Amino acid sequence: MTISRRQFAHLTEIGINLWQRKASQTSTEQINDTNETATRLSVDIKTLSNSQLFKDLLTHFNLSIGEVNIQDNKINLGFINWQLTKQTKCQLNQQVLTTPPLSEIMHSPQLKCQLWQLLAEQQ
Repeated sequence: MTISRRQFAHLTEIGINLWQRKASQTSTEQINDTNETATRLSVDIKTLSNSQLFKDLLTHFNLSIGEVNIQDNKINLGFINWQLTKQTKCQLNQQVLTTPPLSEIMHSPQLKCQLWQLLAEQQ
């Protein structure tokens, strides 16, 4: 079960400790290799907040724009990290979602379908 950063803060505040499974070193290394090979694109919060697709994703996850953090060109949604890359497909590995830029996804029904299927599997 995944929770948002806000939910985690509330649970921690009332004294409920959460346990997380740690990934094995090999899978972590594989993720790092995958992330390094995918060229990350810069992320701008203003551009994201104007995108209807991004707004729809926030609504789907019941998040507000204030709960989204951007660090090192990664969009942190609390339970998943999202990277925009030059790849031509959407992938989800170990809570890291890599997708093409939103502009490409918005103009491609196939990419939209792929993104929503990945996110549906996540929940």
